[in-house]
Amino acid sequence: MYISKIVFLIFTIFFSTLSFGDDFKDLNLKIGDISLGDDLSQHLSSYDIEQGKKGTENWYNHLKEPNKFPTVTVTKHPVINKKYRRVTFNIMEIEGKPIIHMIRVVELYKNKSSCKNDMNKMTEKMSQKFPNLEKKLVESKHSADPSGDSIETMESFTDSKNNKLAVICTDWSNKITRTKNWVDSLSFIIASEDFNEWVDESK
Repeated sequence: MYISKIVFLIFTIFFSTLSFGDDFKDLNLKIGDISLGDDLSQHLSSYDIEQGKKGTENWYNHLKEPNKFPTVTVTKHPVINKKYRRVTFNIMEIEGKPIIHMIRVVELYKNKSSCKNDMNKMTEKMSQKFPNLEKKLVESKHSADPSGDSIETMESFTDSKNNKLAVICTDWSNKITRTKNWVDSLSFIIASEDFNEWVDESK
């Protein structure tokens, strides 16, 4: 199955290089040679960054400060997308530089049970790799769907500085899929303390 191959590729790439430190820049995760804390403009042109923002402007409208960490989606980059079809970055402008605070690898699913099965496989591997990190499983209504019919299941691993690794299975309602064309997905994310606090404060 193609998705399962993607999941195990993620295991190989992520877990062979990942380590936790006191600063989110020490989270030694690289996607297309990009890590948290990098200046995205060192990897993408300003034109590509602006193009990558298109269509993502309203993704966080349900949060209190929806524009604090703009999203950049990359799907056709020869290096970033060499192994992953879709990679998104959340950035914060610091002294005019787009600094990366979240990296997400996304795979789309047509079957919710397949998403959950692959999520369980990933989190089992993560538990073995990081036995000392705080682990938490949360299933909740997705805040982007006012109807409450869309469900997000997240298993996260957090260090003492609130830097977070997480696997998320998102089950959008039929109405959301029909009206917004949002498809169920499995995401692997790594996020900084600042990004996590922004999301948590907005709930």
